[in-house]
Amino acid sequence: MGKIQYYCQAKIDRPWRFDHKVKEMFTVLTIYDLNLSPMTAVGVSAEDSKSLGCCCCVDGTVYFQANIPKTGFVPGECIKVNLHLDNRSNRPMHSFEIYLLQVVSYTAAREGIGYEHRKNESRKISGVTENLDEIQVPSQYSVTRDIPIPAVVATMGNNSIVQVQYVVECKLVPTGLSTSRKIQLPLIVGTVPLLLLPTAPLFDSGNAFPSDLPPAFSTVQPLPAEPPPPSYEECMFGRVDARNDEDNEHTRGNLAFAPKYPVYRF
Repeated sequence: MGKIQYYCQAKIDRPWRFDHKVKEMFTVLTIYDLNLSPMTAVGVSAEDSKSLGCCCCVDGTVYFQANIPKTGFVPGECIKVNLHLDNRSNRPMHSFEIYLLQVVSYTAAREGIGYEHRKNESRKISGVTENLDEIQVPSQYSVTRDIPIPAVVATMGNNSIVQVQYVVECKLVPTGLSTSRKIQLPLIVGTVPLLLLPTAPLFDSGNAFPSDLPPAFSTVQPLPAEPPPPSYEECMFGRVDARNDEDNEHTRGNLAFAPKYPVYRF
């Protein structure tokens, strides 16, 4: 995997002895003002359906929909995820999961060849898992859960080496041998919060079960006041060894380092 580090280094060259070297790590933040991207104030929805059973014995169909009221957030906020399950089968669902995922894409090129190698890494940031065994079938089930955003790096989409994206992944796990179903809702994590908020959740008009859904929206309303300034907290993944191939046991400094990111407390 790759990494981007910023540090200051001082070195004393001592002939016939080990050099004295000190490193001081620091954080460089990219400013991502969500107010410069108006579409981050608009919600997004997605849906899926699954016929349970085999070709000769179908148990029925399950419809699964999720939405969030906006797509722009900052660390310290909670993502309000709305789930709606319409189970028209005779098989109960086992559980559902809602997780905020960080998806990091690394790109490397070998000099002189022109071939690029890409690798993706996904990490769970926060989320919930809840059991559905007690929900009778057939039935409809709606739930709203708040998924917190801890101290993480902002979305990075314009870096040719490392890109960071975020999605809310909602997974429905049925009982039996059927495979689980996943819905992903893309979002942006910025460093300056939205000063406009959506008035209602946005739904796709072409949904699988239209009779049970709230109306769509496209308007926003201003917040009554600007949010307080953020605090700066260490990255949720904790401190890591900041030494590289040029360092040895004689290198001194804050070598166990975690970058700090802005976190808002509304």
